[in-house]
Amino acid sequence: MERILGDLNDGYTNILEGEDFRKFFKSYYLSFAESENFKDFFWFDTFSSPYVMYRYQFDGNIENIQLYKEPVLETDILIEDKIAYMKIKKMAGFDVAEEDYGKIKEFLKEVEDYEKLIIDIRGNDEGFDVYWENIVKLLIDKPLNAKYYAFFKDGHRYKYDPFRVQNLTTIQQLDEKVLCKFPEEVKTDFDFYKTYSIDINSLDAYHNLEENFEENIDFKGKIYLLVDRNVFSAAEKFASFAKDTGFATLVGEVTGGGRVFEEIPITFLPKSKFAVRYSRELGINQDGTINMETKTIPHIQVDATYYEDFNKDKCIQTVIKDGKNK
Repeated sequence: MERILGDLNDGYTNILEGEDFRKFFKSYYLSFAESENFKDFFWFDTFSSPYVMYRYQFDGNIENIQLYKEPVLETDILIEDKIAYMKIKKMAGFDVAEEDYGKIKEFLKEVEDYEKLIIDIRGNDEGFDVYWENIVKLLIDKPLNAKYYAFFKDGHRYKYDPFRVQNLTTIQQLDEKVLCKFPEEVKTDFDFYKTYSIDINSLDAYHNLEENFEENIDFKGKIYLLVDRNVFSAAEKFASFAKDTGFATLVGEVTGGGRVFEEIPITFLPKSKFAVRYSRELGINQDGTINMETKTIPHIQVDATYYEDFNKDKCIQTVIKDGKNK
């Protein structure tokens, strides 16, 4: 079944294996269990079904479930006073994101006078936007914004459908000059659209500069984002945002795509009770291409293989050499 679904080339369409099911269950519980309306969230039917729980031989005990088996953050100084390095293995959420934020802020303060900062998200294929958004806030001195279109098909937008996407607009209302920039199948196969905006302000917008002067990070160097084919989900959103806003220079290979804004539904098959998830969203890049087809193309394309020894790592070596001949 997974091989058949693999032909769709959509990382969001799959049958959940046992470990993934448990991780999603814990994420759901931590996110929504304290909400008064938690039964209205669209994962509820799946995670509250005794048949699904029996299929996965899971009793709902989340105490021993590890969302992250190892630290997701690594920091290093590659060249003293010149090049700082930060690797993010997963876009963690919850307590991990909060804890790492403090570590990242402390590290960036330490290297704020460096010439170059490398943020390595190669292999990062899941997580929460808050992790990378916090990094951007620390490094920018003015607001950054990126706008994206997404398209949806008709047929599953019932009034009481828990998977229903809110605030859609019929495609007939989209300016023809805008619509013609997109692939033909958008016009022929899709019925609704929605625009999404990523707006990130610097920390200066939230805090008084005089009161927090010593804590402010004043990084004026160049930022590089290392990417590879496994960059997906929240990491893909970071990659596309970084490229489209000029936040960073992307180095590596074409990403895995998967920039979506709506939550990914998780439901279950009526006979087998296996949990499945699928995306309803056709995301469009700013150049008019389909994100899941074109992905995000880095500014500098180079072998993205990761090496513990950075002297062998072509991505890192490209960053070190960049600008030397100018």
